[in-house]
Amino acid sequence: LPLDSARWDELSTRMGRDGGDVREALRSLSSDPSRVDLFRELWPELCSEDTTSDAAYAAAPYLVAFAEEVPRSASLEYLIVLGLIATDAGQVPDDIEPAYTGALGRALAMALDRLTDGPTDEHLRYLLAAVAAFRGRTDLAGALANLDAIQKPCPSCGTVVFSGELQQVIERDHAESPA
Repeated sequence: LPLDSARWDELSTRMGRDGGDVREALRSLSSDPSRVDLFRELWPELCSEDTTSDAAYAAAPYLVAFAEEVPRSASLEYLIVLGLIATDAGQVPDDIEPAYTGALGRALAMALDRLTDGPTDEHLRYLLAAVAAFRGRTDLAGALANLDAIQKPCPSCGTVVFSGELQQVIERDHAESPA
C-alpha cells in the first residue's frame, strides 16, 4: 500500500500533532514489518489511554498488511494493537471508513485463524479481546483487555469486587441471551 503524503498531512492537521512520525514509522515497517522494536514505538501514537487517533484509522490497512507478511507468531502484536484501536475507536472519518472497515474484516479472519494454534498466555486474552472488538463488542473487548485491573479490593473491607465495566458486560450478555 503506498503511503499518500497529502493524506497523512491532512490527518496530522486533524489530530493536532505531527503525523509525520507515524508516516515515517509505517514506511520503515513496510520494508521490514518484522521490526517489532519499531512497531512498539509506533503503536502508542495510534492508540493509548483509551483513545484512538485519526492516524490509526488510516494506518489500519497497513498494519493488517504487515501482519500478513510476518510469521504467525509475530502477527499477534499487530492484531492485538488493531484490536485496541477498534476497542477505543470513535467516529471514523468518512473517507477512511471503507478501508478501515475492510482492514478490520481481514484482521478478524486472521485473529480467528491465530486462535487455532496461538498462545495460551496473556496474548490469548488480548487476541480474544481483539476478536470481540472486531465483532463490535467493544465493551467485552475493553473488559478482557483490562481484566488484570478489573477486580479491585474494597477499600473498606478488603473484599474483591467487580468493577462497573465487568458488570455492564455481564448484564448485556444476560439481556441478549435467549430465554
